[in-house]
Amino acid sequence: MLRQILKLRQAQRAFREGRYQEALVLADEPEVREHLKARKLRTACLEELGRRAQSLEERGELSLAAADFHRLGERDEGDQFQER
Repeated sequence: MLRQILKLRQAQRAFREGRYQEALVLADEPEVREHLKARKLRTACLEELGRRAQSLEERGELSLAAADFHRLGERDEGDQFQER
């Protein structure tokens, strides 16, 4: 139980600091994956990645936008987000 709480806090901290990919990976860890807070956090991370990708694209930073869109695509391909 303590391990789950620590993992969720780590994921939430990563999210607050704008490290959405890291937060996704942490929230997908087996010990917290089914927890409601982890599910909500994964959804929030994906939304923020999408917003950030759109913003980067609008500013002409296409390689950075493409990287975020790629991360979103990786997430759509499977149930788990895997850092590559």
